[in-house]
Amino acid sequence: MLEGVIYCLDCGARLHSSVKIEATFDDSLIQTDRFKNVPGKQTTIVPSQEIYLVVLQTGQIFTLPFEDEYIVGRTSDEQPIFPEIDLTPFNGYQGGVSRLHATIKAKDSSVTITDLGSTNGTRINNVRIEPNNPHPINHGDIITFGNIKTRVLFYK
Repeated sequence: MLEGVIYCLDCGARLHSSVKIEATFDDSLIQTDRFKNVPGKQTTIVPSQEIYLVVLQTGQIFTLPFEDEYIVGRTSDEQPIFPEIDLTPFNGYQGGVSRLHATIKAKDSSVTITDLGSTNGTRINNVRIEPNNPHPINHGDIITFGNIKTRVLFYK
């Protein structure tokens, strides 16, 4: 793959998206004023903000610009599926992540997650959500895709 290439020159498939991946995670960020938590309520955010999805087993951070919808899943050699949030490097297959597992949508000052009928389900704070129905997510929520746990942080 050539650095900076967004689409495959042979088949036209997207090779990378606007999701920025950072390699380090400082757990102290959760305690700072940069991240605000409103317990028990939907956290209101503005369109200029970013959403961070932290893979808990490694500390890897996916930075998601607001104003968009992101597919969470894993890649497969048999099918040309390229989710914006690819959990393949985090043992996604072994962890029960479907190729098209869920979507995270940031729109109208709210963030929702929708399970796409995945085999092993999606959980918010250890409670399984019903598929094909958007569910609000809040700052600090633990989102589990199959067995892969992540934490959602909203930048203020």
